[in-house]
Amino acid sequence: MNFTIKKRLITEFAKRAYDSQVYSLDYLNVNIIEGCISKCIMCDLWKNKVKKLSFADFSKALDIISSHLSLSKDIMISIGGHGEPMMNSDIFEIIKLCKNKGFSTSLVTNSLLITKNSAYSLISSGLAHINFSFESIDTKINDLIRNAKGHHKKVLKSIELLHKLKQKHNKKCDLGFLTTVCAKNICSIPDLVRYVNNNPMISSIRFQAITQPFGASPVKNWHTNQKYAFLWPKKSDVEKVYNFLIKIKNSSKIENSLRSLKTQKTYFLNPGKYNKHISKTCNVYQGAIMNVNGDITVCPMGENIFTPIGKNVIININNEKPNVYLIRKRLLKIQNLVKKCSMNNCHIMLNCNYTGKEQFYDKI
Repeated sequence: MNFTIKKRLITEFAKRAYDSQVYSLDYLNVNIIEGCISKCIMCDLWKNKVKKLSFADFSKALDIISSHLSLSKDIMISIGGHGEPMMNSDIFEIIKLCKNKGFSTSLVTNSLLITKNSAYSLISSGLAHINFSFESIDTKINDLIRNAKGHHKKVLKSIELLHKLKQKHNKKCDLGFLTTVCAKNICSIPDLVRYVNNNPMISSIRFQAITQPFGASPVKNWHTNQKYAFLWPKKSDVEKVYNFLIKIKNSSKIENSLRSLKTQKTYFLNPGKYNKHISKTCNVYQGAIMNVNGDITVCPMGENIFTPIGKNVIININNEKPNVYLIRKRLLKIQNLVKKCSMNNCHIMLNCNYTGKEQFYDKI
């Protein structure tokens, strides 16, 4: 038998063997930017040198990863970044490509770069959902956290503009809030939920608990560190607000599951034990992440659970030629490592959306 044909058959046999064990990916998070125009008090990403994922690189990466995405589910591709994704001028073409390939897409934005023209481009690109970073219905609180005077007004005006464009052009695109819970806004959250529930333009609100500021060097027990302690809420406020959120969850537009809300409450009350108390398993292995540097990975915390650094990378589109067998092999290995991960206090588990077995855990 010809050596080339024999090698091809062996590779195909090995690929099929991995196919039977690899978990098909259910979602894809795409970081199209590093850097930000907002200087929020709970984030240092604005200090990063700006880097962008090009449309050409995204297209190449999507072709590589597409064959590993689940065929039985509606795949959601989340467009975001380590900063503000709308700083990347290729964003509209990236969203259109996802739409043309049959994927649903969502976007997280601080809204500061939304204009009449960019708003129309977003609506016409095929986006399924836009989450606006918004911290409080109280103007002073929101603008203090976002460290940007006028941010509160800008977000609400952007939502109104996008809602009108949706109606005018008969487009479907849900508009929601993404709110980071910290000491500065926790007491105003009930009012924010009531506002969302009574606003027909807003479809949902999702909460994420404050973690050590993104982009900052890791600090042990960061919430007690003098530099960051001002972000940590009082236990009495946590009890009051999260009991309220849990009570009204099923009759509200809160996107978090009950399990998610319980986990965040436990985290704030006892930050050293929250994962072991509520969270049972990590489902990060069910998705993939595309980064600006060309890496396609599985776990954003990979450097903390995989040694040496690099085992978390499925492929780097700039440094490697696609090899289906090798990609399958790496993906299976990483998925198994993630399933066995025992890392405590992982902010990915803390702030993820708890899909899959969510209903079971809601009964805990």
